[in-house]
Amino acid sequence: MIRAEIELGGQLEVVLIEAESKSKAIEKIWDTYGYMTYIIGLEEVSDGTIDSIQPADTD
Repeated sequence: MIRAEIELGGQLEVVLIEAESKSKAIEKIWDTYGYMTYIIGLEEVSDGTIDSIQPADTD
């Protein structure tokens, strides 16, 4: 599971992507949201940490 921070419509969004690697996650993000989607960060997460995921503080 990959935690992705992306920019959609000028807003920071945190999405979880079912993918084996970060490169596969990038492909899925682009397939879902388009090639112009700005990817801020990618992080591999375990299933146990999914419930506690919060967006990064950008202030």
